[in-house]
Amino acid sequence: MFLIYLAISTVILSAPTIFSALDGPVDTVDITGFSKCSSTSRWFRTQFVPFLKEFQPFPRGLSITYHPLSIGSGSNNGSKYATCENGWLECQLNKLQCCSKKYMQNQNPTTLLTTVACIQGKDTVDQALQCLAGNSKNLIKKCANSAEGEALLLAEPFPHNDSIVSL
Repeated sequence: MFLIYLAISTVILSAPTIFSALDGPVDTVDITGFSKCSSTSRWFRTQFVPFLKEFQPFPRGLSITYHPLSIGSGSNNGSKYATCENGWLECQLNKLQCCSKKYMQNQNPTTLLTTVACIQGKDTVDQALQCLAGNSKNLIKKCANSAEGEALLLAEPFPHNDSIVSL
């Protein structure tokens, strides 16, 4: 009987410790892709967006980060710029996604990820800008059209930059 009491009181007394571990992200999912890649866009449309809609509110203890990628970089008059698999438009959309991540980071994770998903695969920058809403819209647009947007895109993890750690 004493062992049962001890087991129950241990669980009850340690519950705050167990549950406080869930206050921060427990599971982290990193997703990488190219904004004009048809496979990435299809995955967003058929898998990722339905997942985001299904799990409202966002699952506690889950952290999802999308990393828009460039495939390399170049330099022009001393300024570094990203190069993208599917050309100029892809780089512009990738920068909008990167800047959205920066300027929407304090919003609900579902809002940010839904915005990033909306930008994915758009045919024009103007179409992608329609995905932006709220006070951060002008900041994101300004960021994407500046050296800040280039720097954010170039900082995303990919084998061509220093953000990847090899083991």
